[in-house]
Amino acid sequence: MNLNQLYYFQMLATYQHYTKASEKLYISQPSLSYAIKELENELGVTLFIKKGRNVFLSDEGKVFLKYVNESLKILDEGILEMRNYKKTQEKKVEIAIIPTIVNTYLIPILKQLNNEYQIQFRTGWTSDIINAIKKGKYDFGICSKEDDSTLTYLPLLSEELVLITTKNHPLSQKDNVTLEDIIKYPLITYHHDLAIAQPIKKLFEDKHLKPHILYELDDETSIASMVSQDFGIGLTANNDNLKPFDNIEIIHLHLKQDLRTIYLVYNSKKELSKAAYQLIDYLFNNHYQL
Repeated sequence: MNLNQLYYFQMLATYQHYTKASEKLYISQPSLSYAIKELENELGVTLFIKKGRNVFLSDEGKVFLKYVNESLKILDEGILEMRNYKKTQEKKVEIAIIPTIVNTYLIPILKQLNNEYQIQFRTGWTSDIINAIKKGKYDFGICSKEDDSTLTYLPLLSEELVLITTKNHPLSQKDNVTLEDIIKYPLITYHHDLAIAQPIKKLFEDKHLKPHILYELDDETSIASMVSQDFGIGLTANNDNLKPFDNIEIIHLHLKQDLRTIYLVYNSKKELSKAAYQLIDYLFNNHYQL
């Protein structure tokens, strides 16, 4: 018994006429007759009773048709599901992104693309993203750059260095805050071991200035929390982590350099999907922010 025999049986049961059924099946009438006869021999029953030019289901044929219809329906549903699954997989792109730019960068992109791509993303810190890409867990990542020649880094956007203060702080009233103004107050910024702290250190060193660093912390949320409680002023990247703090003032410093460059990173040794390449092209053509 094969699948064709079941389809042939179902079609003949529908039209009850060998000629009409064979035309619908695009096979010859003898081929249809032979297939039905072989099916009957295998089952050991008579499925059709001939009356004139027509045929009718026997009692055994009626019972068998019920199971054939159910089986072929399930099979057709499976075929449709596989076709839809293939279409979904062809549009699927898995990425990892640092959490600081999810709301301001990724979410607007997802809204614009609508359902053009099936983008699945996870957030994580740069080191975790890099390791995961090396292991092939994601198509690409959006994060900072590490000194690693095994991956390809493409600069995509940057984060501005800003000063944050309480709303009533004297510096919040100035039109143009300079580094000379900043060193007059206790400063809260990144821990010196972090890569992001190096550009801040260099800014002061280039002007032979020494800030009064009160606390060195690991992230923007921690820095903003201390500033919001008026422990001091803060130097930090301007990103989503500052948004929950409505009692701080974000002051743009009008510097010639940004604090941090964000890269699109991928493993060039891994063959990316067509959808992944298309999404990368889309990001650089429409959301390149350097």
